[in-house]
Amino acid sequence: MREIITIQVGQCGNQIGHEFWKKISNEHKIDLDDNECNDKKSTFFYQSDSGRYIPRCVLIDLEPRVVNSLTESALFNHENIYLSNAGGGAGNNWAHGYSSGNKSKSTVLDIIQREAENSDSFESFLLFHSTAGGTGSGFGSLLLEELKDNFPKKNLSTYSIFPNQDEGSDVVVQPYNTVLTMERLIKHSNMSILMENGSLQRAMGESIMDRHSEKRMSSSFQESKIDESVKNNTPFLFSSFSHINTLIATVISESTSTLRFPTYLYSDHRSIINTLCPLPSLNFVIPSFTPFIVEDYFKISRKTSCLDVMSRLLMEKYRMIGTNGSIISSLNILSNVCPLEVQRGFIRVMERNSVNFVPWKIPGYHVVISGQNKKNICGLGLNNITGIASYFRKITNQYDKLRKKNAFIDIYRKFNEDLNIFDQARETVENAIQEYEKSELSSYINQ
Repeated sequence: MREIITIQVGQCGNQIGHEFWKKISNEHKIDLDDNECNDKKSTFFYQSDSGRYIPRCVLIDLEPRVVNSLTESALFNHENIYLSNAGGGAGNNWAHGYSSGNKSKSTVLDIIQREAENSDSFESFLLFHSTAGGTGSGFGSLLLEELKDNFPKKNLSTYSIFPNQDEGSDVVVQPYNTVLTMERLIKHSNMSILMENGSLQRAMGESIMDRHSEKRMSSSFQESKIDESVKNNTPFLFSSFSHINTLIATVISESTSTLRFPTYLYSDHRSIINTLCPLPSLNFVIPSFTPFIVEDYFKISRKTSCLDVMSRLLMEKYRMIGTNGSIISSLNILSNVCPLEVQRGFIRVMERNSVNFVPWKIPGYHVVISGQNKKNICGLGLNNITGIASYFRKITNQYDKLRKKNAFIDIYRKFNEDLNIFDQARETVENAIQEYEKSELSSYINQ
């Protein structure tokens, strides 16, 4: 069995991690007395001496509020929790988070090493974090460096939550934090699955509008909200972080389903990485998921078809970073479908000629049927797409505006006087942008 260790860093990382563990605990019937099912729960859980299943998970934060609320649950191993004694957080400052991580890395690495030694043959690390704040970005960056140095033969993937690039933010330094973190994702992560807060909201809005077209909702208040969105041709946006965290947890759950339930393909993490990231320099993946059902909002009136799901997964509006471009590689994980439906759906999707693939490799469109039993058809798309370059360009444009004026630099200098880290990170991100831009060309592989 190839085990996977997850590491949750910062407020965002621990919140989405908590939702993820709740979700897969339910899928594996962890809390039930009769939890015998045909699965591979030991990939993500180990069994204690008392017979209880414990997540292979490490929780890290510089302020205790979120983690303390999670430890009220008996789910986690309390020895796998690191909280800073200072308890003040990182103040949305990458340099503060990185510095704090550097001071405590020996303690954290001891926890991770102990968890690794508790595994028979662990394969990979998964890191949950955000790039906008201080702990998830700074401490997360430090961990990326240390994990690659201390476990060079192990796979390292991240689920990285990016801030909304189209709206203002209370965290004015988030372009700095994001670019500094991106450098570590580029250099040390084998695969990074990226999601943006604004696109997550829009993706949920699209699901609601799809359901609205199938059946009007009984709640007059919610119905009026969606009617207004339809009238104005704009997606209805949730304001609830709980819904966003649930969607992120669903993406993580579905993307690991072939590792946790029997299937003939993609049953190990390395095979997923190799499929989606054909070259180490092209290691960013954008997910899409449909249908996302919020039980409080819908009564489903018809069954979604396999073709519906396969078609939507290729649409920009369902991507959790809203960008277009040519597909380098696409892996689609479908549930509750039969092979014949998938074959028919594949033919229909290809016949429409609506999908552009990069010209320098065989079209990389892959489909696998999850071994997990579900009530409804659903699908997750994982796309490595050239359009990520335009999204990264938005980030660097915001970064350049701040850096040109050296705005807020002093709060970083307090923890690291070497400002070359900024220019080095900016150059690394620029190289990644250019790499994705060049991957559009037929001559790319020969350059």
